[in-house]
Amino acid sequence: MTLHRPLHRIVAMSVGEPGVAADPAAVAALAERLRAGLLARGVTGCLSLRGHCIGQVLEGPPRAVRNAFARLKRDWRHRDLVVLEDRAVAAREFSDWGVRPPSP
Repeated sequence: MTLHRPLHRIVAMSVGEPGVAADPAAVAALAERLRAGLLARGVTGCLSLRGHCIGQVLEGPPRAVRNAFARLKRDWRHRDLVVLEDRAVAAREFSDWGVRPPSP
């Protein structure tokens, strides 16, 4: 018998502090560190940057997603954080953490 484990998703947008997305190599290194830590906790998702706008999707076990989001809210690199979705989901949309490079 397979146990159904509940999943949760939080989708949020924020404004990055000036300079956050200015260095693509630094963004890629940061994303890789985030990815490793989140995957270790069962959290997957997506990170998207466009100019100063940062979009994030976090999904996985409810407690792990809420903890990851709490860390995001305290991160100095973000301001004006807006939650677009915060709910239980039946399946993941993102099976791995991904980053889209900043737009030129």
